[in-house]
Parts: sequence; C-alpha cells; structure tokens
Amino acid sequence: MRRIWKKLLVVALVFFTGTVSGCTGNSELHGGNYDNKDCWKTITFTQNSGRKLSLDLPFELNDNGDFESDDIVRNAEWHRYEDDNIFVSVDHCRFFDAKSKINFNLQTFMADFVNYEKMHPALQKIETRIINGKEMTYAEIQAEDNGRRKIECLGMDSGKESWTIVYVYRNDDTAMQKLVEKSMATVSLQ
Repeated sequence: MRRIWKKLLVVALVFFTGTVSGCTGNSELHGGNYDNKDCWKTITFTQNSGRKLSLDLPFELNDNGDFESDDIVRNAEWHRYEDDNIFVSVDHCRFFDAKSKINFNLQTFMADFVNYEKMHPALQKIETRIINGKEMTYAEIQAEDNGRRKIECLGMDSGKESWTIVYVYRNDDTAMQKLVEKSMATVSLQ
C-alpha cells in the first residue's frame, strides 16, 4: 500500500510541476506563457538526403497528411497545428527531377488552404532572407478569414526537395506575432 501512495505522490508532483510552469498541453498559448523556454520544443524533419529541417515551437505539429503527387512532385507531406490563435503548417516536397524548383509565390504559400481565393489574399512583401546561414524566401500575406489575418511564410529549396513554413494569426495579435518571430529565428536546414 505504501508503494502505491509513493507512486501517486510522484505522479501528482509531476502533474503539478507541469501545471505551475504552464507547460501542460498548449496552455502556454492561452495563458501567455509562450516565452517560457521550458515549454518550447525543437521539431525536426529529415529529408531523403539526410539533411534535417528544424524549428522551435511551443506546441507539437500534431496533424499530418500527404499532398497528391503529380508530374513534378513525387511525394509531398504536411505537418500542422491549429487552434483559435494560430495555424502553423510545415510542407515538404520531393521532386522527380533535381532541376525542379518551387517558385515561392502567393499560390505556393496558399497551397494549404482549399479555395484560398475566398480569403482574398494579397501579397504584401516577398524577399530573400538569410536565416541561420540558409537562404530562404520570406513572404507576408494579408487575408480575410473571420477577420483580418496575417500570413508569414518561409520557403527554401534543398536539392531535390523543398520546404514551406506557413504561420497564420490575427493581425492584431501581438503575442502570436512575437511567437512567429521567435520560431522563424530558429528555422534551420542542416
């Protein structure tokens, strides 16, 4: 009986420690604790070539699926997270031909959205950025989806593969803007 109580005590301590730190589930988003370094996780994806894309987020990308293949794309997948405050998607494409490249533009970055035209997206900015030593295409898009939304995107080529990362949040949500800035600064392809 004493061993059962000890085990219950340990479980309770672990639970209360997580609750007090704000790192259980995704409570750090709703409680504004996303700055708590203990809540952020490095998420890593591996390419066929062995290179790894990594980025830090305060939640898991827990929704996964595949895009349809076509004449250019041999295989493509997506990894997403969505709640009332933010939508994040990481898309990975593999090409048949090493010469194939993605033209990172409004259409490319809106590929995660069915009938995206209804959102009336407007490309505000597109530019090349160097993040952690890797050249990437950065885009900022304004759209309508139950209010004004800001969509910030990164796109990068890597041999016969490419990546896009899309973050969507309300225009007036400064907490999510800071979260996106912090996450983008951690994007790395090695």
